[in-house]
Amino acid sequence: MTLEFKPNPENYGKHAYGLVWSGDFMPMVGDVVGTSNWGVATVKSYFTEDGFLGVELTPHDPPEWWVKQMQAGGFDTDTIHLFGIEIKKKG
Repeated sequence: MTLEFKPNPENYGKHAYGLVWSGDFMPMVGDVVGTSNWGVATVKSYFTEDGFLGVELTPHDPPEWWVKQMQAGGFDTDTIHLFGIEIKKKG
């Protein structure tokens, strides 16, 4: 399912399709943001889980422990999924 999502800064917290955004700003695809544990990352797309809207990101320089853990499990290391509360504006 593909959602067409257009954030409205006046309505943070509740968005289209009843989804909840937990952050204090809404990044656009292609924006570079700071993250809680993975450093700087670029927004690739959005995802939904349990009624919440999140962002799919590509970390620029992920921590070594995480890369090793993901590779050991056979997972890719170019994507992380976070919610709004876990990201911040870069700069």
